[in-house]
Amino acid sequence: MAVETLWFPDVDKPEPLTRGVRHHLQAVKHLRFDHVTERPTARNPTKEEAELLGSSKPVMGVLASVHDAAEGVLLVMSVALPGDLHELQDVCQVTWVGFW
Repeated sequence: MAVETLWFPDVDKPEPLTRGVRHHLQAVKHLRFDHVTERPTARNPTKEEAELLGSSKPVMGVLASVHDAAEGVLLVMSVALPGDLHELQDVCQVTWVGFW
């Protein structure tokens, strides 16, 4: 179980999305994802998170920002995972131009 919260800087309609988030932003808003910045933290849950998770034990919090190629923020997602039940694996593309 996890608590997920999404923020969209450009979504102004109160009705639920009828498609997935990525599909909505790419097909309806014509936005293209370029990269994601993640910030994992170990922290105590907020009161609301503790109630939703049914525990006041520490959580692993992940704050992820999805950007376009011009560094504009398209989406921000905050996830709270029970700290004793999860681990993260991250895979990133590496560009070696000019490194050697």
